[in-house]
Amino acid sequence: MAKISKCCTWILRIFQHITALVVLGVSAYMVDQFHKYGDFGIPQECFVPLLFSIIALFVTTWSLIAICCLSVHLQILAALLDFIVLSGFVASAVILHANYHSDNRLNPLRNWLIIVRYRAGEESLRISRSGALVKLLDAGVIILIFLFFFTTLLCFRIAVQDYRKEQDVYQGREGPRHRDVEVGTTTDESSYFTDTDATPSHTYRDRRR
Repeated sequence: MAKISKCCTWILRIFQHITALVVLGVSAYMVDQFHKYGDFGIPQECFVPLLFSIIALFVTTWSLIAICCLSVHLQILAALLDFIVLSGFVASAVILHANYHSDNRLNPLRNWLIIVRYRAGEESLRISRSGALVKLLDAGVIILIFLFFFTTLLCFRIAVQDYRKEQDVYQGREGPRHRDVEVGTTTDESSYFTDTDATPSHTYRDRRR
């Protein structure tokens, strides 16, 4: 079961890595647009997903490399890191709550992207692109929430399975040692009593002679 759990976690890590790259690219593009054309700062709808997508990339890269050789304590650490990233993307989803409309004209982030280009005097407002990117950002954040939720559970499961396996191996090694000690003690005691019983009989015979 541990091998199956690790295999599932490794597959999910790949999807996490790819989705985090998409979210990173989309949010980085939006940050660049607001930094280049805007004069009222960078909205948190772009910055928060950008920050946690960078963290997610580090976590997934480390986990992909070390998933097969992580100890129990490192598996627990991986689960805690997954939970932190999961919390970050939940916060991102809450911040983006006003941009889930199917009608692009109702999404504030898409409208801001168009307005900053319009105020900067850009001929191409990229209306269709801005609407598509906002929906892609929303979808990426929601997908990462589900992926990190499952990997958090799987990492805790793998940690428990590895801990039980270590306990079984430890008990399997200690069991024969205790049995050997018990057998050795019994043998020594039996030989002790045999020698003790034999000694008085020889002494009594020698006295009669």
